[in-house]
Amino acid sequence: MPKSSSSSTKGSKPSLELLVTGDLFPTEKKPHRGIFMLRQASLLRNYGVECSFLVTRPLLPWPLSKIGPWSSLRDTVAPPPNFDFEFRCATYPRPPGAWFFPYEGLAKSLPVILHGHTWNKKKKFDAVLGVDMTSGAQAAVSLGKTLKIPVATLAIGSDVMIRAQTNPLVKKEISRILNHVQLPMGVSADICDKLSRIGPADLMPLTVYLGKPKDYLDTNKNKAKLREHFGWKQNETVAIYAGRLSVEKGISELASVAKKLLLRYPKLRIVCLGNGPLLKELQKINHTISGDNSLTTPGWIDPSEVASYMAASDFLVFPSHNEGMPQVVIEAMNMGMPVIGTRIGGIPEAVIHNETGLLIDVNAPEQLEAAMIKLIEDKAFQKTAGHAGQARAAGVFNPEKNAQNMAHALYNLV
Repeated sequence: MPKSSSSSTKGSKPSLELLVTGDLFPTEKKPHRGIFMLRQASLLRNYGVECSFLVTRPLLPWPLSKIGPWSSLRDTVAPPPNFDFEFRCATYPRPPGAWFFPYEGLAKSLPVILHGHTWNKKKKFDAVLGVDMTSGAQAAVSLGKTLKIPVATLAIGSDVMIRAQTNPLVKKEISRILNHVQLPMGVSADICDKLSRIGPADLMPLTVYLGKPKDYLDTNKNKAKLREHFGWKQNETVAIYAGRLSVEKGISELASVAKKLLLRYPKLRIVCLGNGPLLKELQKINHTISGDNSLTTPGWIDPSEVASYMAASDFLVFPSHNEGMPQVVIEAMNMGMPVIGTRIGGIPEAVIHNETGLLIDVNAPEQLEAAMIKLIEDKAFQKTAGHAGQARAAGVFNPEKNAQNMAHALYNLV
């Protein structure tokens, strides 16, 4: 049982020990992988919830770990030094290939049970949280049964939005898992609605909008100085995209629209942050059209620097085909930027059409072009939509409020 009641207040000593398990956590090769959960743990700590992390990683015996497809799975858990949480690693056998995905939860369960049982002798966990509704949730359910503690799960997007919708076996497994979950959660209302349609649970899925603590956000950056630093002109209109440069993120549509708009608007700059298979296509467009970096492609940018690029920009373009609740949209709104986003996943929960930005259909370059023209030409709307988005982010997507709601739900479990 928890060490004190659910009336725990901000700044009090930990009163609920939560064991978080899954594989979406930072590694040596991907230091920012799953950083959202560590930030959320920092916020939960303010409300008396202390998180410990049992991270699952594939076990690859030598010399297979050095060979071809096996080598890509070889990575080591690497907790960032600025997060002072306890981490342990549970390894499991995992051959390469998507064929193994339906069996991954089963493979993870035994090592998670063994490590969790040993750790519980010291910690006395009150609940377990599985991050993602597939293998992470399955391992969490197995551990919860073993320790006889309640189980919470957090659906993050691709688990429910893609895998469950395209693979009947995954959907059936999520439905089975939900029968053993006391608190299902999702990072958007749309994800929670899809969860409730997949299968029953003890409680209706709780929407938890994840966010960054205030000390991660700086909304007072000087736009003029930042533009000078990046070499951008002060009189340019700057549209920015941040994410993977790939087809499923709508980059093909953005590329086709960029060809037209950069010719039509000499004072337009389109900045695409990130890496991916379409990076070279974007670079080729820039060279063909202007050669002066009007289509700016810096490549991969450390997440700590993305906010500076955004603060120097005028609006966010995010034409993705499939999303849960993209953090970049919330960050743009927090910084007072209007957003062009697709009517998919949790994006319409953030972007209110003609109020905080503009919504377009998936794979609709004509709509994307019209939306960008609107924000390029209508400076008054650009300004008012940015202010409205900032107010909405401060209310609906307030990270402290959402962490408090999540903490309250966890307390109610025990």
